[in-house]
Amino acid sequence: MPYTPDTPKPTDIISVSQPDLRGNTNEVSTIFGIDHQDFNTVGAGNHKKVTFRAGVDWVAADDNIVMYNKLSADTGLYELFYRRTGEAPIPFTETRVYDQFTAAGDHINWFRLPCGFLVKYGTTTTNPLVRTISLEPVGLGFTHYNQEPYCYVSAGGNAGIPAGTGKVQAFSVTNLQFRVKSDTDDIRFTWLTIGI
Repeated sequence: MPYTPDTPKPTDIISVSQPDLRGNTNEVSTIFGIDHQDFNTVGAGNHKKVTFRAGVDWVAADDNIVMYNKLSADTGLYELFYRRTGEAPIPFTETRVYDQFTAAGDHINWFRLPCGFLVKYGTTTTNPLVRTISLEPVGLGFTHYNQEPYCYVSAGGNAGIPAGTGKVQAFSVTNLQFRVKSDTDDIRFTWLTIGI
């Protein structure tokens, strides 16, 4: 039964308005119960969950913050975003994890922190003297850095490989380049970049 906001009318007899009043009570209970514990139950009124309907970029007014659900251009999935008054939307849940290697043999993943920072990380095995990894592998839907990110690299976990065997030679918003001191051993690198 639809909610009837204009009942009872000033001239209504209560017996006439009773069906609408009961219908309104049931409708309020139904709507409230979607995300809340039902009336007359333990924890009545507490949230069970919070449902965000798919929408558009909402505008936050009067020093408020809004959170909403919309389709992400970066992941192709519906993601949570938040927005402050007068600011651009910030992705809250965007992530892209791959369980397969790229064509170049690199394992690479990315996600965003709630503050808006973009984190990319992965592993690669290499023995050439110089190896370049793409931070935006073609066809895998990776979002990009707007400026040069911070980079951390570790060659730990390689049995018999001395410290200082490999290092980052250069990196940019799109590439990470390793330099290896030995071209005789396969070396596995773990790396992480973070930026905006």
